[in-house]
Amino acid sequence: MIGSPPRTSPGWRRVAAFAVDYGVILAYLGLLALVGVLGRAVGVLPTEVTTPAGRVAAQLAGIAVLTLPVTLWFAGWEATPAGATPGKRVLGLRVVTTGGERLGWPRSLLRTALKFTVPWELAHTAVWNLLAWPGDGGSAVDMVLLGVANAIIVVDLVSLFLGTRRTPYDRITGTLVTTTG
Repeated sequence: MIGSPPRTSPGWRRVAAFAVDYGVILAYLGLLALVGVLGRAVGVLPTEVTTPAGRVAAQLAGIAVLTLPVTLWFAGWEATPAGATPGKRVLGLRVVTTGGERLGWPRSLLRTALKFTVPWELAHTAVWNLLAWPGDGGSAVDMVLLGVANAIIVVDLVSLFLGTRRTPYDRITGTLVTTTG
């Protein structure tokens, strides 16, 4: 129909699309792991990050080589005219504004940060703390960070299957994921 608002996509398609995209991320993680192992073997990368300064440096390096590139990858794909990551393209989905328009770069970046970057970094911070000081059982702050990160993921996932099937990050950014066909 002309002038009708776009319809949201089925939740299962969004989950499947993310699984395809996560396959790309896993391949990138494998490359980073290989570089890390080789870097440590030849003495270019440190082998100990158990000091507070070492942990902070390691986490900042992780943000620089993992989180930032992945965030830019998602946001970049969804800001294209097709409005879709490779996974969304395979599953016939695209991200648009609630008015059915293409996402601009700032909105796409904010959407990705809320969807992916914030929960990922909350979890990374807690995990880094738990790994850097094993045996102390982790602090209450680490448990709260992990709890919040997991709660965000659960709320996002459940929202894909209820009501309008729009996640909190879609509502905040004024976006929705639609079917292309």
